[in-house]
Amino acid sequence: MTEDPPPSNGVRFTLELARGGADGRYEYRGAARIAERDIALKVDVVVDGESISVFAAALPDSGEREKKLEKVALAFVRTAVRSAIVRGQSMPRRVQRWREG
Repeated sequence: MTEDPPPSNGVRFTLELARGGADGRYEYRGAARIAERDIALKVDVVVDGESISVFAAALPDSGEREKKLEKVALAFVRTAVRSAIVRGQSMPRRVQRWREG
């Protein structure tokens, strides 16, 4: 498999399900890919019935831009997980989105 080149404009978010279990806790890991570099992301999800909580794990060297990208990643994962729950589907294995900016 070949890796996609970095975007010339905007941000490509790719998060994959790294851990999930019967306890309702899931972990997504991935990156926000910008032209200059990849920014590592980790999102923890707790599902209790129809209630969903998402948390961004504090990553080293998180500056202002990284924190903004973490918030966007949280929203993308929350939306994908909520959609799966509403439809009675299993947790998404991958969440991939592109955002201009």
